[in-house]
Amino acid sequence: MPQLRHLTVAGRAVLPDPIVTQDSIVMQNLQTLSNIRNFRCTMDIIKRVPNLKKLRICYFGEDRSAEWSYYCLHNVVRLPKLETLFLEVEDFLSLKNITFPTSLKKLTLMYCSIPWEEITVIGSLPNLEVLKLHYNAVKGPEWSQVEGQFLRLKVLGIWKSDLVRLESRKYALS
Repeated sequence: MPQLRHLTVAGRAVLPDPIVTQDSIVMQNLQTLSNIRNFRCTMDIIKRVPNLKKLRICYFGEDRSAEWSYYCLHNVVRLPKLETLFLEVEDFLSLKNITFPTSLKKLTLMYCSIPWEEITVIGSLPNLEVLKLHYNAVKGPEWSQVEGQFLRLKVLGIWKSDLVRLESRKYALS
């Protein structure tokens, strides 16, 4: 398994917490980890997948009542090669305690119910080119963009949202 490059699970799988030993395998070649449910981004796991480029995770089901700190999403920033992140959350998610790696180029959020005011966390990502917001990923009828944000954004997709007005200094859409 140390040579594995891409792990995509049909459906959604829950990975058990790894047993920490001195002989723990570091998966240097793993680039894709997809369809993982209630994934815990502990430092031990982050150290085992140092070259991860694509991560698709979802949080829901019986463990969704756990505190967000349990899932250690603040450690996502410690994946310096991560370029694509797909995050599906069945419940409210605050971005206040998440720092994304600056290497991120594509971000998809689904069902997160994030207030538009918190999107500035994402807007400051220097390499972000694609942002997809699906099924009430962000909540609220109005989004007032902050100048100097989303400088490299090429694709913005918003699906199934209560957004009515997008406001920017350069343009306004209603």
